[in-house]
Amino acid sequence: VAKAGDTMTGQLIINTAPTALTAIGNISTTGQYMIAGSTILKSDYPHSNILLGLRAGNLCAETSCIGNVAIGYDARKVMTGAFSSNNVIVGINAAPLFSGGDRNVFVGANVAESATAGDNNICIGTDETCERLEAGSISNIMVGYQTGSHITIGEENTCVGDGSCETMSDDVWNTVYGSGAGISMYGSSNTAVGCLAGSN
Repeated sequence: VAKAGDTMTGQLIINTAPTALTAIGNISTTGQYMIAGSTILKSDYPHSNILLGLRAGNLCAETSCIGNVAIGYDARKVMTGAFSSNNVIVGINAAPLFSGGDRNVFVGANVAESATAGDNNICIGTDETCERLEAGSISNIMVGYQTGSHITIGEENTCVGDGSCETMSDDVWNTVYGSGAGISMYGSSNTAVGCLAGSN
């Protein structure tokens, strides 16, 4: 029986349902906290990564992943790129294959599900939002369900609205606001505002 102030070295194993561990106060761990052999919480000082959720940041190599936050089941489970710093990834299966890029924000279930790389992108949505980002995608802002689902190496596009900018790929400097806006838009330096604007 542990009491306040006690330190335990080794493993605490609870494997008989419905046994539960109840803690009043703080539980201090060094390294990682595991359940059923899977890492649930890891804080790897001095690399400043916070990984919370089953397989979140699972393959993070501490020397190449610095200052990342991954929260959610399979959130960025592949984190192996030589330059992978200061990313925030929140949501079940969010950006699970993302392996190289800095200063990105991915929020939502299944957001950026097949994305592999990019820098300075902000993607907030679910299911296919920023689905195909790769190296060369820079400073895009995508907000909404399935927004920017085909962007690959586009730069500095802002698309807000469910399904907006659906067909854009390597386009740059576009600004689109509205549900379904810019669905058929290609090219650069376009502006579309309103539901289905620029969809013809």
